[in-house]
Amino acid sequence: DSTRLSAYRSAKARGLTNKRAAVHAKEASINFNRMGTAGPVINGLWMFSNASIQGTTKMIRAMRNPKVAATVALGMTAAVVAVGQWNDQWDEKWREKVTKWDRLNSLVVVLPSSTPEQFNYFVIPVSWGLKPLLNLSNYAYDAAEGIEWEWGDFLRDMTTATLEAANPVGGTTLTQALVPTALDTFVDVQSNQSWSGSKIK
Repeated sequence: DSTRLSAYRSAKARGLTNKRAAVHAKEASINFNRMGTAGPVINGLWMFSNASIQGTTKMIRAMRNPKVAATVALGMTAAVVAVGQWNDQWDEKWREKVTKWDRLNSLVVVLPSSTPEQFNYFVIPVSWGLKPLLNLSNYAYDAAEGIEWEWGDFLRDMTTATLEAANPVGGTTLTQALVPTALDTFVDVQSNQSWSGSKIK
């Protein structure tokens, strides 16, 4: 709302009418009323998909500017490297101790502990549209640090992250990302895997 208010005031200061300024303000962020003819059906099948598709579309449009794209890529890479080095300093096996969901969707920050048995961390969520870049940066950092990973895992995680850029309730596997929201529970129970990547039982 503060972003929209600022956009409205800025538009009014440039001489736009109240109506034009209001339209400009509504488009400054995600306009939840904007959708195509199939929008209601898609949004009904995959909850929040309209907002996520719009947010990703706005991000891609912004990234068409090479300066913006370079700044975002460098910022994400720098954040992953800084957080990774911090985490490795406190626990070299932190990757095995965090959920796959947290690693796919957020920057994971390990909290210092006085004993090796204690392990706590917090996460800094990343925009849905930036998930593929986050995962690419994670895998690149792990490779640079000599952490072994499988190409199959890399391709699955990148595909899931890309799909979730337009479907924010997908989960941690390709199947969970593709399945409509109403079927999530059945798929999770059948695979014995929750949306976070952990076992249900």
